[in-house]
Amino acid sequence: HSHIRIGTFQRLAYHNDTQSMEHLLRYSVETYFPHLRENDVSALVVSFLREVQQRVALMGTQWMVAGFVHGVLNTDNINITGESFDYGPWRFAPNFDPKFTAAYFDETGLYAFGRQPEAIHWDVMQLADSLRLIAESDPLIAALETFPTHYQREIADALQTEHRVKNVERDHHAVVCRIRRGRRNPGTHRTGFVDALMQ
Repeated sequence: HSHIRIGTFQRLAYHNDTQSMEHLLRYSVETYFPHLRENDVSALVVSFLREVQQRVALMGTQWMVAGFVHGVLNTDNINITGESFDYGPWRFAPNFDPKFTAAYFDETGLYAFGRQPEAIHWDVMQLADSLRLIAESDPLIAALETFPTHYQREIADALQTEHRVKNVERDHHAVVCRIRRGRRNPGTHRTGFVDALMQ
């Protein structure tokens, strides 16, 4: 289980520690993503960001489909392998209520159920910002711009998998839009809504 957090990269960026940042990057790749091995640091940074982004997006879609609310989605609670951990005040949302929160102290709804995709995207943006210490900004921005499309594809696929719907040609964006419309009704039960969605 990885305990290398996005926040770890932020700390090195804050201290402007270029040497340690590159060392952490290469260690992370060697340990968790050996298929990304690359001598050129700039190319490695971009492929690393894309890998982490895809894993975090998949984790987020699994939460949303399951109705899971993590509770506290700061960068210290998101790891680079996209595994769920460090959830203290977690809960499962009984209904598709985007304002549903798990943490009693989350009075503003910063990490509410419906804001989780936004929160994890923000976390990945902080990783990209930190990696600017050893790479140019433009390729990192280009990588970040693929997050929404990747997330929409993942959540549509996750819904189809959950309900054993196979080989369905579907507009991923349309599926996500229908999810958002459905969640506007706090009384919509998660299971019933998803069943209707997949018809």
